[in-house]
Amino acid sequence: MNFRPCSAAAFALCSAVALMAQEPAVELVVKDAEKEIVALEAALEKLRPGDRSGGQQLVRRLDLVGRKLGSARDRSTALWKDLAARHAALGKAVVEKANASSGPTLDAAALQQLDTEVSRAGSELRALALERFGEAALIESWRQRTSELRAKLAPLAAIDASDRRVRALTSAIDSLEQSVTRGVATLAASQRTRALDAQLQEIVEGYRAEALPRALATPLEPSAVEAWARAMRELLEQRVPRDLAEIEGIGKDEQAPRQRVESARHWIGSATRRELEQRLQMAQALLDGSLQGATRDAEFVLAIDASKPHDVANKLLGEGRLEENQARLVEGAQIVAAVKAFDAALGRAARSELDELAAKIARAEEHLRQSALAALSSVRMPAARSEDPALLEAAATTLKHKDYGIPGWERLVINAAPQRKERWETSVSPGVVTTRLTTVHFVWDEFQVTTAEKVGEEHYLFYNRLKFFHSAGSTTPTGRWILSERFRSTRILPEHIQR
Repeated sequence: MNFRPCSAAAFALCSAVALMAQEPAVELVVKDAEKEIVALEAALEKLRPGDRSGGQQLVRRLDLVGRKLGSARDRSTALWKDLAARHAALGKAVVEKANASSGPTLDAAALQQLDTEVSRAGSELRALALERFGEAALIESWRQRTSELRAKLAPLAAIDASDRRVRALTSAIDSLEQSVTRGVATLAASQRTRALDAQLQEIVEGYRAEALPRALATPLEPSAVEAWARAMRELLEQRVPRDLAEIEGIGKDEQAPRQRVESARHWIGSATRRELEQRLQMAQALLDGSLQGATRDAEFVLAIDASKPHDVANKLLGEGRLEENQARLVEGAQIVAAVKAFDAALGRAARSELDELAAKIARAEEHLRQSALAALSSVRMPAARSEDPALLEAAATTLKHKDYGIPGWERLVINAAPQRKERWETSVSPGVVTTRLTTVHFVWDEFQVTTAEKVGEEHYLFYNRLKFFHSAGSTTPTGRWILSERFRSTRILPEHIQR
């Protein structure tokens, strides 16, 4: 439509109405009209050619200004005449500018084509699997594609950026770019989460039941007990706190798998720690009970009176009694050594009562030897528990090995039949980043032989424990018989050796 300024009839009507206004307001009306005209002149400069909507708004404002000028009582003043002329010029200029050509128009076909391309790109982008956002070449191609789409939109936006269709396409292309960026970020977050999950899994794997030291059990060999205690101490004082700190650090990462973090924290910090502490308490109870048994055995031997026929028959010379008491004392000394190693490995102070018990066991061993000497006339070689030629040959071959330095013997008998034994042993290998726990399954056969050997001018019985390891640690020989323990027992009269 075309726009026109106020008609002469309307202007006259406005003047007639204004005559009824009170005289004091006339000058204020003219001044207000002047301000309005100045504002309208500025608005005219900003009006875009062909902007009919904006021109219509300015025409309405001009109509109001015309009414104010028409209400003036004195229209003969120079100011009023100047404002009237400017008002008329404004009306003409607004009509001409609003009806002027607005320049190039938007190409509907181009808009439709671009909309199709943007929609197709959106569909393809939504169909991409998340893992594809890790392909650098693909992401670069998508960024190039959105740049090309934006370049096609640019000339259309230059014509009319406020057009609804142009704004919709601009928003759609922005969304494409944001989706690409979001996909890359989402994949990075997912990959980070998986990496943290794997890190947590690796930590937790180190606390599986088979990776932890087994409960301490007999036989209480000092080296095995020490290795076990060192492993437990390293776990409780170093590895568990270190791994918990690492878990806490992982938990602070925004991409951390929260449920796995909580699970790992509970498993290691609560369940596993409690289990380890309970095993340590059980080990202490086992060692304390073993010490009590060693004390009783030593006191039992110290109470032997060789002058009493009952003690000689039932504690010294009865079948297997002497060997049994000797073995218990040897085991007691080993237990004391194991407890000392246990305390040292855990960083505990040395206990004087252990030295006292070791001294008591030593006195008991000497008392047993002296008591046996008193009953020497009754001492004989122990009864053979086996006559197996293969075992006898294995024992003889083993004892003759140059590593043992045994000069020879006058008689050898198997006094303890073969038996199969096993134990688990865990060792710790600290590292810069991680600590390695190695658990070894020891399996062996063992039996004991007694030899009558000349030492100086006298003959003594020697008890020799032989072992054949089927599986063991790297420092233990396997696949052959070895001499595991050997100790000298009591004297025997030469004439009694062959009896």
